[in-house]
Formats: sequence, C-alpha cells, structure tokens
Amino acid sequence: MRPHQIALHRKKVWKKMSSFDRCLYYVKPFLIHFGEVWMQPLPFPTLFKIVYSVFLLAVTCLPLIYPSFILILYWGIFQYLMERHTAVKLPKKVDLIGTVTEIFTTEPEGIYKLGVKFHFDRVIVLSSSFISAIDYIRIVMNVLN
Repeated sequence: MRPHQIALHRKKVWKKMSSFDRCLYYVKPFLIHFGEVWMQPLPFPTLFKIVYSVFLLAVTCLPLIYPSFILILYWGIFQYLMERHTAVKLPKKVDLIGTVTEIFTTEPEGIYKLGVKFHFDRVIVLSSSFISAIDYIRIVMNVLN
C-alpha cells in the first residue's frame, strides 16, 4: 500500500487531531450521502427524502445523543441512590426522577387532548401541502430545463 492510500486513523496525524475532528471524520460520509439524497431526480418523492433525512440526521447526531443519554441515566442512578440511602432531597431544578414521574403520571384534560389533536391535524395538513408545493416546484424546474 502506498502512503497516501493508508486510512487516516493509521497515520501519525490521527494522534494530533482533536476528538471533534475525529468525530467529523467518521460523520463525513453520512453528510455527503445526505447531500446526495436531496440531489436525486424528480421521481424520488420529497416525503421519502424528508423521512430519510431525519434518519440520517439521527445517525449523524448519535455521537452527541449517546453520551448525553448515558449522562442522564447515571444522574438518575445517582439521584436514586442519594435519595434512598440519605435523607437529602434534591431541588426541583435537578430532580430528574420527580420530573419523569410527573410527566408520565399526569393525565391531560379533555379540552387539552382535543387541542393537541387539532394541532397535530394542522401540522399534518401544513406539512403535506408544503411537501406537495416542493414537488410541484421541482416538476416546473424539470420542465423548464
């Protein structure tokens, strides 16, 4: 193998790179593929592009999401052990267990449920009309070219 064909993580430069640059090195193929998806010709529907883009962005953000999830999990374990074995009660700003319990045990009222349903219906209608408008613009641009 020639020196310029060796992968970057085997070179001496790799040790000098920051962890952010290393993360960008591994995420770069996903970002390139993200751009290629949006450059696909017309028969590929915009709705599929949006769903696929959300999936690619989720995969791209995994290096940020996973450590934050682990940090929150360990904070919950620490809080549970601290509350169980000592008489210390954490303030409301940092009370993870209390917040999660409140979120999952609160029953929304009937009017609130109806408002949320109407809001989601509105979002669905607006997003589908926006996606259709993008498709129509793409059709016009293909016809003009």
